Amino acid sequence: MFLSVAELVILTGYKRRSCMIRWLRENGFVFRIGADGLPKVLEEHVRLQLSGIVTKPRNLPNFAALKKPKVSNGSSSENPS
Repeated sequence: MFLSVAELVILTGYKRRSCMIRWLRENGFVFRIGADGLPKVLEEHVRLQLSGIVTKPRNLPNFAALKKPKVSNGSSSENPS
């Protein structure tokens, strides 16, 4: 399911957590940080990445685009005299 610590060391070439995380980010791997501070990487994701099959994170909707713009009520000090 997830790579073991030994497998993470082999994949990244690093033993320090911060170095593993940096390497994973720089090389486009998707992961989550566990409660133990170690990156959690799915074995299947590693297989896909190393085989050349590009995996992309899902595009989520831009909910900010749905917000209505603020409308001035005319009581601000920005009104010209």
